Amino acid sequence: MGKDDAHLTYLPLPHLFERAIYTSLMFKGASIYFYSGDILKLKDDLATVKPTFFATVPRLHLRFHDIIKEKLKSEKGIKKWLIDWAYATKLNKVTTRSICEDTIWDRIIFKKTKELFGGRVKWMLTGSAPINHDALNFLKIIGCCPIYEAYGMTETTAASFIT
Repeated sequence: MGKDDAHLTYLPLPHLFERAIYTSLMFKGASIYFYSGDILKLKDDLATVKPTFFATVPRLHLRFHDIIKEKLKSEKGIKKWLIDWAYATKLNKVTTRSICEDTIWDRIIFKKTKELFGGRVKWMLTGSAPINHDALNFLKIIGCCPIYEAYGMTETTAASFIT
């Protein structure tokens, strides 16, 4: 993280996960933007801010997962075939080599899904609760970036471990 990076914060600052992120970003000189106040407009806030880093909780990641997965399932014909091929190719890369970016598939198939997170996200962080492994891989693929899981407790000042 550095001065050219941006983060959209929507979690309350008393939330220790968000406070640790906020403090780290301030230390590195990154820009911090606050969401509009309406969680239902978070998608619009992401499009406006275009963050390079997005930290959230599994509940919101799973919301993105469910909405995007339904949209991709509704595709038909050659488009559906290309999406399935691209997804299978990237899933293999994510699970065997931890590679989340694939320039060809990201430009052809996953450009629009990446735009849902603002289009510039380099990596994401999820914490405060466990997240389903399959959903996490799905989000890495359609978000075209790595997603790290943080684990910690209030007593240990939030993220003690990041995987």
